[in-house]
Amino acid sequence: MRIVQLGKDALGKVLARSIYVPDGRVLLRAGVTLSSTYVAHLLQRGYASVYIQDELVPGLEVVDAVSETTRVRATALMVAALDAACNSRALDHARVSRVVDDILADLHKEAGFVFELTSLRSADEYSFVHSVNVSVLSVILGQSIFMGYRDLKQLGMGALLHDLGKIKVPAELLQRKGGLSPEEFELVKAHATLGFDIIRSHPEFSTMAAHVALQHHERLDGSGYPRGLRHGEILAFGLITGIADVYDALVSNRPYRPGFHPSEAIQQLVQGAGTLFDENLVRKLMETMAVYPVGSILWLSDNTVAVAVRQQRSLPAHPVVAVIADPTHALITPCEFGLDARPDLYVIAALPDYPDRVKEQLVANG
Repeated sequence: MRIVQLGKDALGKVLARSIYVPDGRVLLRAGVTLSSTYVAHLLQRGYASVYIQDELVPGLEVVDAVSETTRVRATALMVAALDAACNSRALDHARVSRVVDDILADLHKEAGFVFELTSLRSADEYSFVHSVNVSVLSVILGQSIFMGYRDLKQLGMGALLHDLGKIKVPAELLQRKGGLSPEEFELVKAHATLGFDIIRSHPEFSTMAAHVALQHHERLDGSGYPRGLRHGEILAFGLITGIADVYDALVSNRPYRPGFHPSEAIQQLVQGAGTLFDENLVRKLMETMAVYPVGSILWLSDNTVAVAVRQQRSLPAHPVVAVIADPTHALITPCEFGLDARPDLYVIAALPDYPDRVKEQLVANG
């Protein structure tokens, strides 16, 4: 299984992971062959990429941090929560609580493993899936610093609702490809305070959960918003969710740019560690999240091409890889090894797809 951009390279490939619409219904089920009609339909709905069965390394299984059932329920919850907030109805505290319990239960089963966030989303579904991913990643980071269950629960609930205030911001500003005027940017920044106000209007939600919405854009050097808080003034909940929010936003396809590879997103967070983001939390992110998720196509320092085939416990930057092409990009019998076992090799770059010569050989081989 690997991810591929929707287009000619997806035609004729077998879909490896079912695609769901936000309310939980299946849009396209795993196992179907992607015809031009399916590809056009997915593109029309705003999808940019899909998971396909890999031709060179069959049987790859990308394991999400949480189960498919939990993710579908959580995404459907976010649809309902945003609709309730838009229409001035009460947020369903019990339902939010149950979903976070599911997330915590799934992560407890996989404690100590290297995690991946593998959800697909269309442009229109960004806000729903993003909120779920931010909740999952926030809880992972909370676990990594040994937060207790009660705090993890409040953190997860706040992170699920962290962007609720965006319902009060004109959608055109949130989706614009170009820059914003100072006045428009002030409107966008107001979503943090608006989200806090919405959550605080529901007394069954904790004050700490509400502060996640308020503080997730604050930064250590005071450059964040809405209050320009600095190191020592930002709650741990805000620091954690801020990192989770930036990471998932970076790896997501947006109307104004394609998503970054996880390795690139982590590097950007590393560059901001100590000035924008808490250094210890960035380090914990690097220790718990896969730098090169399963299915990543890697250009190695000896000019060979490899595919990440599985993660190694406590070695997020050193997956087991299968080298599939020699330095001339001629296909070879896949050779597997852990990157930690080859100190002479390192990853030059994660590639968006197989190099052209590899794809030509795949076509020639039928």
